[in-house]
Amino acid sequence: MLPVFGLALKMLEPTVLVPQHFDEFYPGFAPLGDLETLREFLAREYPQIKMVIPPPGVPFTIQTNQ
Repeated sequence: MLPVFGLALKMLEPTVLVPQHFDEFYPGFAPLGDLETLREFLAREYPQIKMVIPPPGVPFTIQTNQ
């Protein structure tokens, strides 16, 4: 799945990535995500992208300079 995900990142050019539904949100439909593998992939292929993993149920804000 990472190659397809990497293509999307290349096209969208985000500066911040917030993984969604990497837990048991849809059990049986969406497998648990491996965030460590994703973190390593980003560090290797897209070091300019910051990954933010907020605690569940806690609102957060991402500041942009746009």
